[in-house]
Amino acid sequence: MTRHESRELAFLLLFQKEFALDTTSLEEIITVSKEARQTKVSDYAKKLTEGVIEKKEQLDNIISNLSVNWSINRISKTSLCLLRLGLYEILYEEDLENGIIVNEIVELAKEYGGDEDDTFVNGLLRTYLRQGDE
Repeated sequence: MTRHESRELAFLLLFQKEFALDTTSLEEIITVSKEARQTKVSDYAKKLTEGVIEKKEQLDNIISNLSVNWSINRISKTSLCLLRLGLYEILYEEDLENGIIVNEIVELAKEYGGDEDDTFVNGLLRTYLRQGDE
């Protein structure tokens, strides 16, 4: 499985987790995903998903600070999951180039999101990267 496929699968798992009960474990979500789509979950997809879940509060704080005049509750679930995933990779996956991460996340937003999701996600991730350079 390529990194792109792993990233896409991590997004799908995170999206499912967003609608699951708080008591639903990642393992339960993975089991359902495997059964529904006959999907093999790569180690990288699982690592990303676990990492985002573990760092969710920190990632949401960053998203809240970046999204001026937007409550995090107003952000679509698709954009929110993609922003968390993108920020997680930027912060914790040091062997990846940030520009590639942003491009991949924006492509997923185009595929899975609404009309404005890709622009919104791109803007927030690029703003975060610019702030880090200052």
